[in-house]
Amino acid sequence: MRDDFDLAPVLAHFDERGFGQQMLDATTIYTHEIALAEDWFTIGELSIANTAVIAEAKIFVLSSSLDGVQAVIERYQEKGSTLGDDQSVLATITGLGEVAAAIVTPGSDTCRGLSFAAITQSLLQGEALSEEQIAELKTQLLGEAVFHTYSGFALGYRYEEEKPVGLVVMHYANAADAQADLDARRTAAEEGMSQATNQPFSEGVFTVDGAEVIDSELILRLRPYEDRPARLFQLFFYRDMAFAGCP
Repeated sequence: MRDDFDLAPVLAHFDERGFGQQMLDATTIYTHEIALAEDWFTIGELSIANTAVIAEAKIFVLSSSLDGVQAVIERYQEKGSTLGDDQSVLATITGLGEVAAAIVTPGSDTCRGLSFAAITQSLLQGEALSEEQIAELKTQLLGEAVFHTYSGFALGYRYEEEKPVGLVVMHYANAADAQADLDARRTAAEEGMSQATNQPFSEGVFTVDGAEVIDSELILRLRPYEDRPARLFQLFFYRDMAFAGCP
């Protein structure tokens, strides 16, 4: 939070709503059981069930897992390695630039998680498809595209002329692979289908505003449908962006 943010009213809510407290290395962690019957619990971020408050830095750490909160606190206190030690991640963040919000991940795992194979497995859930059906699905998602593997991934957005612009950044080990993927990934984003909406991305999720390679980063600019940037993050959480996958 910004430097002048008043923590007191927020902390009072935790007390009023019956959160338990525990300390981890001088950091207070507020915990509450999942309370889906409570309006106050369901109107916001459900991961508030485990919230650490690093008061001196005005930082809140939220997670549905208490272990997740504890891991972030340990990293904050410089116990063990962090994503900030990963040069691919740092390069990806540089490519992302200043944003209102973003997701940043190591690329290799994200690459595989967004691959056509991973998406197909998720969609099938034990059902069998013929080779013809799989080929048709791949054509809908990717056309004839063949991608290289990247090592850093980010998805975020910023405001330009009061309109949100989404950014997908993929950091490659070398600029040649990024350049080789540029047209194929842009085309897959422009012409691909959303499995969540069963419509082309361009008809209800985003339109492609541009694509370029800067150094070793391939950057896609996306205009979210109806200026709602949450749609972009849903792409990632639903694994609905095959155009950012890998072999």
